[in-house]
Amino acid sequence: MAGSWFGVDTDTVRDLSGLWVGQQISSVSVRITSDIEAGRDGGKVAAAVSDSRYSVTGCHITDPPEGRWEEGIRPRISITLEAEEENYFKNHFSKSDVFLSGTE
Repeated sequence: MAGSWFGVDTDTVRDLSGLWVGQQISSVSVRITSDIEAGRDGGKVAAAVSDSRYSVTGCHITDPPEGRWEEGIRPRISITLEAEEENYFKNHFSKSDVFLSGTE
């Protein structure tokens, strides 16, 4: 049964002893693809993962140009990940915990 307890979402399940149920996710790997090209308008980005403990629930460009993409400009993107089943993400990820690959 979903709900909250002192602001904590009870969907993030804890057993009675206070230990987490499920597996902690301490690093993530994301593959990014894009059809953005310099000199063209628009373009899309996509993100994918191959780990069954989490999935991509959102991916979008946060700073699209008003016109065409310029050579050398890298788009900023936002990727949202969601833990699957009873898995959960650790509280803080450092740069070394996040692995990105794909489109240059």
